[in-house]
Formats: sequence, structure tokens, C-alpha cells
Amino acid sequence: MVPLSQELKSGDQVEIITSKKQSPSEDWMNFVVTHKARSRVRHWVNRERREAAELGREAWEKKAKRADVEISDQDLQQAAHELKFPDLQQMFYEIGSGLFEPQELVDHVRSAGPRGGDDAPSDDADDEEALRLRYEKFLDDAQETAQPALEVDGELQTDLATKYANCCNPIPGDEVFGFISKTGTINIHRTGCRNATHLLTTQPDQKDVQFVAALRVMGKDRQGLVRDLTKVISNTLDTDIRSITVDTDDGIFECTLMLYVTGLDHLRRVIERLRRVDAVHGVYRFEE
Repeated sequence: MVPLSQELKSGDQVEIITSKKQSPSEDWMNFVVTHKARSRVRHWVNRERREAAELGREAWEKKAKRADVEISDQDLQQAAHELKFPDLQQMFYEIGSGLFEPQELVDHVRSAGPRGGDDAPSDDADDEEALRLRYEKFLDDAQETAQPALEVDGELQTDLATKYANCCNPIPGDEVFGFISKTGTINIHRTGCRNATHLLTTQPDQKDVQFVAALRVMGKDRQGLVRDLTKVISNTLDTDIRSITVDTDDGIFECTLMLYVTGLDHLRRVIERLRRVDAVHGVYRFEE
């Protein structure tokens, strides 16, 4: 028996074992080949996220009703940002997935007191500016670490002038495309990058190159959380840490981890394992 990712060769005979309990996962995007297959897998993953988010919203509404908590969507969006979620959809997704308890949201809304109004002072602008500056620093560090090394037809090309775009910071395993600039440099972008719309090409995996990736980890502050995070990364996952920045406020824990990874598969394993650490509510790739 071989894994689903096993590459077939001409003449191979296969028996496909199916199961009603099996469903597509995001990892399948690493080895499916045809556009139709990738589209189907992506559609399935997106549908699962939407369903989890809907379940999360329902769970929140039931909990809020039982707790006699009333809050507008606008104020709920503000509460989500205060809890370090990028948006309401992500918060509801984590509630629906069991990563975040709706009771914690109820407690936060109650502790924040009455809301409403443009008169209340807000530090959102300062927070966004600080986050932007941290992200720009991460991009600079990542560009310095990622030495150009593009593999073409199985051969490592170290003499090609390549540049990993600092607007989207691709790493091996990302879906990417590249285009040749007027100076002859191959600029490589992630396919989701909004700043580039030129000809799509393929970038195979790269060898013997480590890249800097940054993660945002959010959760409930507790004693020993930083120790547990670094232990999981260094010991369990055998991953080197470049830097770690920690910030706590009123029981809320947030840290930025800069790690050396070999590619997207490596990064996904790190994210999956960190999400299982006690008191961690969310782990996100650090992006704009």
C-alpha cells in the first residue's frame, strides 16, 4: 500500500481503496496535478471552512442568547479584532472548529462594557501601524535569507537572476508564477498576490534552501506558554527559531515567531502542531 501522493509511472497497475470516512484535505493541493482536481479540492476545503464558520456563528448566537448578551455586528467585529482575529469569519470558523470557545467571547464582550459610538477612543490605528511595520521587517529579513535557487527540469539553477517578491513573500510549496522583468530578473510571486498579473509559470520545489517564515500565535495567556511553544518548535518539530516577540495584554497572549522552514509542507506541520498547544486559540501565517 502506498500513499495517495505516490507518483505513478507508465505501466503501473493500481487498486484505489475508498472510504466514506475519507475526505479531501488542503494537503492534497501539494500533489494533485490537473487544474480540475486542484479546483475540486480547493472548492471542498473552502466549503468546509464556510460550514465551520456557519456552525460557529450559530453556536455564538445560542450562547449569546442564553447569556442575555446583545451586540451589533459592528461591535462584534471590533471585539474580534480585540481578540486578535483578522475578521469575524475567522473567529466564527475557529468557534465552529472547536479552537475557540464562545464563552470566552461572551466574557470578553461583558468585560469590555457598553460599546457604540465614535466618541470612544480606539487604538486600532496604532495597532495596524505597528503590525504593518513588523510585517515589513519580516519581509526584509526573509528576502535577505532566501538565496536565489530555482530548480528547472530537476537541475538547481544558481546562476539565474531571481527575486522573491517582497509583496507576497513566496516560499517553496506555494502556488507561484514568475515573469521576466526588463532587467532580466525573474520575479516570483504567489498566485494570490494582488500586485502582479503577468504570465503564470511553474516553480518546482527547491533543495537545500531555508526560508524565513513568520507566524502569529494568539491565545489565552498562561504561565509557561512561551516555553511550551519553543519546546514544540525546537524539539518536536526540529525547527530553528530566528526570533520570537511576545506581547500580553489583559490575559490575551500574542507572539510573532520567525522560523527557518524548508517549504510550505514544513510550515503547515508547524502550524498544525502549534494549534494543539494548550491555551493557543489561533496560529496564522503572518501576511498583510
